[in-house]
Parts: sequence; C-alpha cells; structure tokens
Amino acid sequence: MADYFFELLTEEIPAWMHDAAAATLQERLAKLSADLGAEKADDAVIVNTTPRRIAFVLKRLPAREADSVLEVKGPPKKAAYDADGNPTPALSGFLKKQNAALEDVIPTEDAYILIRRNVAGRDTGAMLQERIPEIVTSLRWPKMMRWGNGEHSYIRPIHSVISIFGDAHLPLSIFGIASGTKTVGHRTLAPQPIEVASYADYVEKLNLARVVVSANDRRHFMAGRALALAGALRRHGQAPFARYAFGAALCRRHYTPCGARLELGAADADFHT
Repeated sequence: MADYFFELLTEEIPAWMHDAAAATLQERLAKLSADLGAEKADDAVIVNTTPRRIAFVLKRLPAREADSVLEVKGPPKKAAYDADGNPTPALSGFLKKQNAALEDVIPTEDAYILIRRNVAGRDTGAMLQERIPEIVTSLRWPKMMRWGNGEHSYIRPIHSVISIFGDAHLPLSIFGIASGTKTVGHRTLAPQPIEVASYADYVEKLNLARVVVSANDRRHFMAGRALALAGALRRHGQAPFARYAFGAALCRRHYTPCGARLELGAADADFHT
C-alpha cells in the first residue's frame, strides 16, 4: 500500500470558491480511491485548499488493480457461425475487439455469444496518471480565465504541480505544466523553492515556510491570534478597537485574513496562507 500526493500551485483563488471546489474534489477522488481498491476509511481521501493551492492525498492505495473476470455478450449465435460451424467475420471481429480468442467463448443456452476472460489489473500509477489530470482539469469554477496563448481555461493560471506516489515522483501534466516534487512557501514571507517527499513532509515544510495547509488549522490559528490581539487592545484601553480587530481579522472566513499582517507592539500576528 502507498499514498498518492498532489498539489496544484496557482495564482490566488477567491475565498468564496474554495468550499464547493473542495467538496467536488472530495467526491470525485473518493470514487477514484474506491475504483483503485483502496481501504475504506474516513481519512482515505484528504483535500485541502489555501488561497494559492489545491492539495490532496489518497491513502493506502494498492500497487496495482485487482485481477478480474470479464463476461461480454457478443453477436447472435446464428450470425457467429456459418453453415459448416466455422466462425464468421462477425464473431472474429467481436473477438478481436475484445482482445479474446475462440477458446474464451463459453457454452450457454442463450441466443448470443458470451465470452469470459481473465483481465489483469492495471498498474495504479498508470491509472493515476490517466485519471488525476482529468479530475483536476474538469473541475468547473464560477468564473474561469485564460492565460498564455489562451488555449487553457481555469480558475487561475497554474504555476507548478506536485505528483508523488509512494516515495517517487509520478510524472503527469496539467494544462501543459509538467509535474515535479517542488513547491514554494508563503509568497512574501518564504518564497524559496521547497523539495518535498510526501504529504506529511509537505505539511511540515510548508508550516515552517509560513503556510498552514489545513483550512481548519488556519481557522483556529487566526481565531487565536485575533483573540490575542483583541485582548492586547483591551489591556491598552482600546476596547472598541478590540472588537473591530477581532471581526476584521476573520471577515473573510477562514481562508485568508483582511490584513496579511497585524501588529501591536511586540504582538505579531502573521496569517499563513
């Protein structure tokens, strides 16, 4: 079993669009996780967004899809064999299309040809390379924009893509941007490139680079800082401003504050996005 981690780094996405996008991704990725044979669990799929990032992890994926037995109905039996009992072009064409042989035809009382064949499960990495770009690029946003030569349309221009399966880079492409294993920290406070090896490594390193990946963690962080700032204002005899500071700090829900930095003497409230 191995985890798959993905990050899309973009220009700033409006805060009010995050919830719907995250919910849609959660639903689609949960189906993909089930299709890949992942263990069922509440944390099988984790989706997080920040103003500039869409990040998700699919946990405990098998290395390959399970083998299966496939039954497919073919042409009518009367059209499948000639008068001498030899296969007709209709049966030969059906078998070729299904990548099957004459030995795969099973005897039945049905009026139609039926084949049963063993299908080897596909490599999970190959399926991720096929399905992840489709899921991400097909995400519809209330407002879309074009960039570059105008051939791509999405919520915002794409800067970079991370794609890691297990402990290795899984190459794929999103709107012509090839994936890698690097991201960057906070746009102004820690913009240096960061090499990541897994989702856990990503969360830890971004936290050091002034970015809190989890929206819930950001909500609690901002509320705590806002309360501390309001308390400091009250202690300085500025109770009316304390109420304003608390409301202003949280006025844009839990994704990003009204001010990226609030200061009161030595009290420093940097909000991570």
